Amino acid sequence: MKEPVEVPLAADLDELSRLAEVVEDFGEANDVPPGAVFKLNLCFDELITNAISYGFDTLEDASLSVALAVRDSSVVAIIRDNGRPFDPFAETPEADTTLQIEDRPVGGLGVLLVRESMDDFSYERQDEINVVTLRLKLNRAETP
Repeated sequence: MKEPVEVPLAADLDELSRLAEVVEDFGEANDVPPGAVFKLNLCFDELITNAISYGFDTLEDASLSVALAVRDSSVVAIIRDNGRPFDPFAETPEADTTLQIEDRPVGGLGVLLVRESMDDFSYERQDEINVVTLRLKLNRAETP
């Protein structure tokens, strides 16, 4: 196993493309299947976009990072930000996928995607920092 990777991010949506490259490099170095890399990048896009777009009063002092490691046949990803306290898994309205698209309220689909893509996910607030932990088992990660 290679060393874990920690990626500090500016509070700028353009950073998502740089993060995607880091995740792809991490995947190659750690024999992470392409399907897992795809799922991780999709979840990062959703969660980090929401944090940058809605989590800060001002982006000047915003701090974000993503850590990646392979542990016990799983990829563990930790997203940290110093935005307002927000648990995306408890505070995001449940997406009603039975409604027609034009009848659905805005929001919730990104978190639904994270819930369905990852094997485990959690949120906690540690010393004024939002910490979202995602886990994806490598043996089921091949299909995007």
